[in-house]
Amino acid sequence: MSRPIYVLTEGDIGEVLPHRGRCRMVDTAEVFFGNENQPPWITGMYFVPRDPWWQYGHFPGNPMMRGGDMVDLLAQILGLLIRFAYPDLRGKKAMLCGVEEVKVRGIVRPGARLRLEAGAGDLRRHLGVITGSAKAFLLPGDGQATEEKLVCEGTIILAVSDELPA
Repeated sequence: MSRPIYVLTEGDIGEVLPHRGRCRMVDTAEVFFGNENQPPWITGMYFVPRDPWWQYGHFPGNPMMRGGDMVDLLAQILGLLIRFAYPDLRGKKAMLCGVEEVKVRGIVRPGARLRLEAGAGDLRRHLGVITGSAKAFLLPGDGQATEEKLVCEGTIILAVSDELPA
């Protein structure tokens, strides 16, 4: 098993991701470097609050995390990978610009723990676009799962630039 090159705390993540408050969802992360046969990858954790803002409207009496938030979570973990695994992209901002073949495969409720993983695929630096695959797994506990379960996966496309659009 590989050892992580970077172990990121909430403070480290806050310095890199532009998201603030409830919009930043990655709590911890570890970046791993591969070799010539395997590109870098990242794993992370998100601890869904027991009283998330969305529980009162999605859906009243039966709260579940929105699929769009799961996609944003995957984009955030891939954005962290890009910033730490590719030195030439360290000062850049990564923004979600597309998704492909995303599947929400399970329900995530308040209090859940999600394990995240992502790997970069196609890096088209000349276009400022990076594609990667990402997954979220529901971890056992809190009566939500008895074993690790894939709840969301897909291909995430990020635009990379020097500044966020105004």
